[in-house]
Amino acid sequence: LRDITDRKLRQKELEIISNFNTVLRKAETVEEVAMALMEKTMENLNANGAGFYLDPEPQNEEDIEFTLGTLEGKTQPECNHLVQQTLNNSHPEAKTFTVKMDLIKNEGLLGSIFLQRHYPFNQFDHEILIAVSEIASSSLHRSILSDETTRRMAHLSALRDIDLAITSSLDVNVTLKIVIGHILKQVGGDAVCAFVYNLDSSYLTLTAENGLTRKIDRNFRVKLSGDLISTAIMDHELVQVESIKDANINPRIKKLLLREEFTCMVILPLAARGKSLGVMLVLHRHECKLTPTGLAFANALVTQASIGIDNAALFEEI
Repeated sequence: LRDITDRKLRQKELEIISNFNTVLRKAETVEEVAMALMEKTMENLNANGAGFYLDPEPQNEEDIEFTLGTLEGKTQPECNHLVQQTLNNSHPEAKTFTVKMDLIKNEGLLGSIFLQRHYPFNQFDHEILIAVSEIASSSLHRSILSDETTRRMAHLSALRDIDLAITSSLDVNVTLKIVIGHILKQVGGDAVCAFVYNLDSSYLTLTAENGLTRKIDRNFRVKLSGDLISTAIMDHELVQVESIKDANINPRIKKLLLREEFTCMVILPLAARGKSLGVMLVLHRHECKLTPTGLAFANALVTQASIGIDNAALFEEI
């Protein structure tokens, strides 16, 4: 009788693995892999909720990339094992059990998935998770590489668009609008404002923007005043502002940004041939989450924009 039971469990395990393999093979992006993995594990382990994160060491629930179903209380088991179960006592009236599976490829931790339900996970559940972990890790690794390739191709396409704009037109507005569009699409942010600097008058003029919800004066300009924006322009250095409300920013610009309910921003200086040409503000209404890769690409875009502004200025001098 025990042999029959073991064979049935083994047969069920093979069916589940085959099902996972079929579903994950169709997933192309990281999000598709994550959602498929959570959906199938919840289905087969009868879980109430699932979470997935790419950060190897998530600090809090905000680090969770994707969730499915209902999650309660503590969602991150304190362990470093492939599969580990913990009991969550943060809800006295309902015991919640959490199981975690790390996704490892080439000895590197890619991310983790965790599941929750109101009764313990058994040995068979653990064996299922261990069995599908290699398939899931391979699928996630493939999707990460695919997403990275797609992102790099998009970056190259964006730089090409800007190069074409610079070579085919001396209209600064056209170049800036293209750059702003690519920053919003590929780097992130709720809005971007571009200010062009006039060396003779020391004024910054709002030349292009995308994402502002209120009408703004077309001749909006401010004089450099020794604030953070002025420092970024003069020093040609990127500045990240965690709190616009508390930062030393030109009063008129601060009023404009707070009226739009922006909370933080990244200041990207425009400069070419050692000259200060202006600044771009990448604005966020919530938390600024720009990755090092995103910042590097934004800098590349801004460098191209600076060349366009400088070319237009040189043409006017002829």
